[in-house]
Amino acid sequence: VPRSRETPHIASTLALGRPRRDMGHRRSNSAGSRGFSRASSARASSGARKSFRAGSAGTASWKSARTLARANARHVTTGRARAPRPVKVYDNAHSRVVVYDNGGTTTQSRALITNKTPQVRRQGFARAANYRLLNEKNQPYVGLAKGPFENGRDVRDGRRIAAHKAGHGSAVTSEDRRHRVDVVNLHATHHQAKQGETKLYYATKVTHGDSTRGAGHTRRRSLG
Repeated sequence: VPRSRETPHIASTLALGRPRRDMGHRRSNSAGSRGFSRASSARASSGARKSFRAGSAGTASWKSARTLARANARHVTTGRARAPRPVKVYDNAHSRVVVYDNGGTTTQSRALITNKTPQVRRQGFARAANYRLLNEKNQPYVGLAKGPFENGRDVRDGRRIAAHKAGHGSAVTSEDRRHRVDVVNLHATHHQAKQGETKLYYATKVTHGDSTRGAGHTRRRSLG
């Protein structure tokens, strides 16, 4: 995770409340979680947000650390592991990064959100990835791309997305006029990416409704 260009007024580790010596104590953990929710979002919002806007005019606005964590924590896990807790957030001129207690991360860079599992961070690269592709009507398609990938930009600018834009990525997206990737989830193995694809599909269906396609649900929207 890049740290060299962190804004000087943002501490790498935010005030989460000092845990007791017994790190497994439940009350200590809940205090840390409350500390993140109330303190980190406020600290990571003012000057760093100005820096982001100055460096990337015309792009999507930054989400708060709390919003990023709430929407993406489940995607930095594998299988049915519990959603991790956010423990750190930092900003630089072009991105906001949330770090979780399991070692996974969520990064918002311009209009792209990238989730990395702890296995990917330890491995140093992803063998496969999930992506969410939005068309001109904001209707989503969830897919899987084979790596290796180092980051979300590798997926967004890679061959799989190029195939969608060329009209032969899938029958669903061949009917779309525009294609924009807004979420990428990086996985250490192809098996984990297959599980993650299903997870991302159902999470997207909650937020975007029945127009969601992908993960085996490939009926053309024009067919109803």
